Amino acid sequence: MQKHDKNMGHTSPVAQRVDRMDKEIEARRRVMLMRNENPLGDSNRFPTLLDGSRMLDIGRYPDMGYSELIRALSRHLEVDSECIAVGAGSSDILWSIGRAFLVAGRCAIVSTITFELYEQIAESMGVPLHKVDSILYSHDILGLAAAAERKGPGVVFIDNPCNPAGSYLRGRQVIDLIELISAKSLIVIDEAYFEYVDVEGYSTSIGLVKKYPNVIVTRTFSKAFGLAGLRLGYCVAEPAIIEMINEVRPPFLISSIASELGVAALHDHAFVKQSRQLASEERKRFLNALRPTNLIAVDPVANFIFLRVGCDKTRFVDVLRSQNISIREFGNDPEHIRITIGLPEENMFVINILMSCKQHDFSI
Repeated sequence: MQKHDKNMGHTSPVAQRVDRMDKEIEARRRVMLMRNENPLGDSNRFPTLLDGSRMLDIGRYPDMGYSELIRALSRHLEVDSECIAVGAGSSDILWSIGRAFLVAGRCAIVSTITFELYEQIAESMGVPLHKVDSILYSHDILGLAAAAERKGPGVVFIDNPCNPAGSYLRGRQVIDLIELISAKSLIVIDEAYFEYVDVEGYSTSIGLVKKYPNVIVTRTFSKAFGLAGLRLGYCVAEPAIIEMINEVRPPFLISSIASELGVAALHDHAFVKQSRQLASEERKRFLNALRPTNLIAVDPVANFIFLRVGCDKTRFVDVLRSQNISIREFGNDPEHIRITIGLPEENMFVINILMSCKQHDFSI
């Protein structure tokens, strides 16, 4: 990997982090590619970004309305402030949606390949859960709509892009799904990996909220913004839905520091661009190396790779563990694993091991 930016004439932030990771890998030989975290960590600019901000009085409870963060999100998303709710990560927002809307008489509808949290929320709320078989690792629009018609009213959960598969629905497909489902059902569109996607036809659903009042779009600061440890997320919906979500949220859920860093992160366009660029380049590296092995289940669009390792899954996992590589295994799935896209050196380390397993009968 090129260590210096030709245009800038000095060591780039990515190169600096790669150099640091080189030392860390040598020191502990633990490659964490399990949770789809940003391999660049958080922005190096945070200290600078916070220098000009007001001093935080952490001896006081935070603003219960998180007004500064919501105003910043309003400007960033170009939506009204009353259409935004914030929480401790998008998972917290999703739990709040469950508490507010998965009540007696309602059900949850999900795809078989999707973010497992949706099922956990439905089970916790004690409502029926209906699973619709995914097609080619993607959401079955007609199947989901039919289930909502047959089982509704309910809450339909769609992750776009899909986690763990990495598939996605085009903007037109999302609209088709919304229009096929009764307005009595809610449609939750989880865009946790939105910032990473650069394929033609994909688009955010935030602009659909005004036209379709039964749509909620959730997002997170944990991925492209690199703030997984702070726990910060948000959703966009019509004001009446936002009010119901806020009613079931505990107070003071987001710290003053998390809120302030969230505002700073929204202004750090360069870091998000670096994160997106690194993921894009490394996706290509994985595809070019592994496509001949038939391990790639879906051409990835986010910051992770979904691999179909089949009956050899246990052997793959054991070899990766033996090399101190942590990946997502999915205990209820006998054939697939998910690997987070890391820094170039980490990715090459993993690719070489995977190819060695395929070519040399797991002898490394």
